[in-house]
Amino acid sequence: MTTRSQLILETVRELVKDPAYPSYADINRAHRQIGRLTNWNFLRKSSTALLAFKASTSSYTLDMSGMRRLTALRLRKTTGQQEWVLLQEVPRHLFESKVLDNRGSDGTDQENAPEFFYLEGGPVATILVAPPPDAAYSVRTEYIANLVAIDQDHDPQTPEDYDDVIGYLAAGLILERTGDEAKIALGDRYNSRALSEFDKLVADVHPNRTESLDRSLMTWMR
Repeated sequence: MTTRSQLILETVRELVKDPAYPSYADINRAHRQIGRLTNWNFLRKSSTALLAFKASTSSYTLDMSGMRRLTALRLRKTTGQQEWVLLQEVPRHLFESKVLDNRGSDGTDQENAPEFFYLEGGPVATILVAPPPDAAYSVRTEYIANLVAIDQDHDPQTPEDYDDVIGYLAAGLILERTGDEAKIALGDRYNSRALSEFDKLVADVHPNRTESLDRSLMTWMR
């Protein structure tokens, strides 16, 4: 079975009129350029399986090996509404200040629903939270995933409907290096065609279109 990546390479070969063009290098350049211009929107993910808070525990390990960047942590309240609440990321000195503000005169930390977190290290990172949890809490980890290089065995992470955008942009990148004015002009047209699709691509891969976000019933809306 022909993969998406192989079909994109075939498209590039047709566009540059070189049936033997062998490389995925410019396809990956195009893929990276799409990522930068769309703010990596197609790599946004969300998971409730990566992290969970336990009562009286302030330090946690988070596997970030598959992440380009952590974008948010949200705690699920234990109230009847069970809403997701955004935790505020703070720098080390401010986190230490929050810990001290929450510490009693006897040296014990008052437990409550965490409001702040500090992230250190990676790719296996440490998450410190304050105040210490007063109960177990579900946590939604939101992040931008790593970009995987396209090759014969690895397809693009953009939606399949936009494979031709990658092909046209890659072909434009190839032709702009030829030094031939006619080919450079053709490459410019390919680039323009690809760039005209970017707004549609961003809208089509907005997080509210992904399958990874939590869509459980919100009981407070009943």
